[in-house]
Amino acid sequence: MRGNGLRTLIHQPSWVFRHYVTRWPLQKRAPYSTTFSPLQPDQVQLKVGSNGFINLDIYHPPQSPKANNPVVIYLPRGPVSPLNSPEPSSLQSLAAAANTTVVRLNYRLSKENRYPGPVHDVLAGYDWVVQHLLQAIPGKTDHDEFHKIAVCGEFIGGSLAAALGLTECHKNRAGVRTLVMGNPISDWTSMYTVAKSEKAFNIEETKTGRKKRAPKLPAWEAFANSSELPISALLRARSNFFRLQEDYFDVFASPMLFFRTPARDVPPETDELDELFLMPETVAQPPAKKRKSHRRYPPADAELILPYTKILVGKSCLLKDQGIELAEGIARSNHSYGGPLGVGQGTGWETVEVELQQGIGAWKENDLAEIGYFIRDTLKD
Repeated sequence: MRGNGLRTLIHQPSWVFRHYVTRWPLQKRAPYSTTFSPLQPDQVQLKVGSNGFINLDIYHPPQSPKANNPVVIYLPRGPVSPLNSPEPSSLQSLAAAANTTVVRLNYRLSKENRYPGPVHDVLAGYDWVVQHLLQAIPGKTDHDEFHKIAVCGEFIGGSLAAALGLTECHKNRAGVRTLVMGNPISDWTSMYTVAKSEKAFNIEETKTGRKKRAPKLPAWEAFANSSELPISALLRARSNFFRLQEDYFDVFASPMLFFRTPARDVPPETDELDELFLMPETVAQPPAKKRKSHRRYPPADAELILPYTKILVGKSCLLKDQGIELAEGIARSNHSYGGPLGVGQGTGWETVEVELQQGIGAWKENDLAEIGYFIRDTLKD
């Protein structure tokens, strides 16, 4: 596997992924059409093989970008989104802060358009950006002088951003240099039900009768019944968006599995929604765990350099621990196998940031501006 990113990993996976090889063939490229409006983002309709079209919304910065400016790809939240936290309708603040073009890639995901459909859509949109928005720079050979792309997204968009950013971060050609995620769903395999009564066990009594606080609950259990984004919403989404349970054990659906093995085996095929109707007094236990082991990523023969990474997680979001673990995996890989600073340089955290946000941590307009500044700083020449 040499420098072909997502396409190569899907068709010719490294031995590292031999137990989790995807079965999802990619579609061929196809034509596109554009519409333009002075008041709205430019719109591109892109054909994805024989599987319909996706729409790209293109936002331009207030000042005309240079010919070799980076491009930002924004992936929407998707159908899993917290209540009372609407997604920003415009990306103009992101384009202005980053001072570059932003492409909103409207991938498809529903009960009728399941995985791997979103992966195909994202790759088709990425290819279009590389071919049509990045102009060739003659004679450039240094990694930092190639065209640079940033990718960002939250929730399911964050998961897809991770899959794209961690596989299209090419060393010797245009690729992803910056990756920003908000509460990414990085591991569908680790989700399990938690009964409402489980929180009652957070305090226990010692032999002397004094109350002792039990170990801190993981975010998945502590915020299981959040009014904005409960466990039931994620389990229902998992049942709706994957045909088979083994499909969410694929690294492109659960990108944390680039860096470690799953904590459990593929479960037998049952109706997952049955789990949502446990008796109130029943305490659901996590699935039987197995020992997790680290995976080498990127593989030794891949000409990839992991991007500068920022992960924003909500203090009260049940996905908080997933985001932190993904950051740890990227930092560990940077140190062991070579990130932007090289093998063994620093701790690996120099190019990885984790930011805790209040509440559920869903992005707002001002967050997009801050993300834009981060992208501008990490992509500047």
